Amino acid sequence: MPKNLQEILDEVYVALQNGTRVLAAVGARTTLDILALDKLGDLKTFQAKLDALQGAGHVTPHERDLLEVLTEAGNASAHRGFRPNENDLVTVMDVLEGILEKVYVLDARQKELAARAKQLKTMPVS
Repeated sequence: MPKNLQEILDEVYVALQNGTRVLAAVGARTTLDILALDKLGDLKTFQAKLDALQGAGHVTPHERDLLEVLTEAGNASAHRGFRPNENDLVTVMDVLEGILEKVYVLDARQKELAARAKQLKTMPVS
């Protein structure tokens, strides 16, 4: 995971620990924004970012829908005074952590396994 993304995520966890729910929701949205920037480059809108994440195969249509909910919670907190409750934030963080794990952990693991399997295929049979 890129350092700047990890730093923002760390701040989100601090916000959660301190009960600053609005900041945590906005921070979760910001974390997703940085993930999209890292994987896709600079796209102007969250809609474009979510579409591109799906189009590039980073997320499924179902995961995209979940990310839209995360994005809306962050937008509502940042722009409309929405103060998510604890259950809302659990949902937001579960979605965010699931996507981060998929994109940065599981994708890397799959690439590693594919390389090892390819190497195994080329081993001589005795």
